Amino acid sequence: MLLHDTGASTSLLTLLGVRHITQLATTARPEPVAPNVHAMETLYSFQGTGAKTHPNYVSGLMPAPAWWEQIVWIHGRDMLLDRKRVVLFAANKDGGAHVDDELPDHGRKLLEGGWIRMQRDAEGRLVRTQLVNHHLPMLRTMAFELLYSRDLFRVAHDGPSSLSVSRT
Repeated sequence: MLLHDTGASTSLLTLLGVRHITQLATTARPEPVAPNVHAMETLYSFQGTGAKTHPNYVSGLMPAPAWWEQIVWIHGRDMLLDRKRVVLFAANKDGGAHVDDELPDHGRKLLEGGWIRMQRDAEGRLVRTQLVNHHLPMLRTMAFELLYSRDLFRVAHDGPSSLSVSRT
């Protein structure tokens, strides 16, 4: 994986020696989550497809490790997810590498959805739609953030040494 280091594997950015790169973010800068926050979704737009893939959503840059571990979804007091947990759920439980019969609570909640879209139909009646599979537009948003990050593009195009020269 690009950023995921474990005892058994080393991320691509660590292997290249560029784990310090800055990463494009469509979320607010990392701040501690206030204790009274019970629901939050930062990678999901409630317009269109749900993915935040337009330059208007870009809020700035952040260090790649902080980006990877930034809380991006809260559902209740005990369910706080960072980008890493969303990606690992998709990769390890929901068909990325395999599908598990038993899902962790946070994975089940991502699949079931935590939000309801309310809009009026052509006759003016209020229609409620459960928004499901939150992880899919979230993954698409993360892909947008990665694909349009200048540091990551520079490393891919010119190699890791291109960053060390520009950072001195």
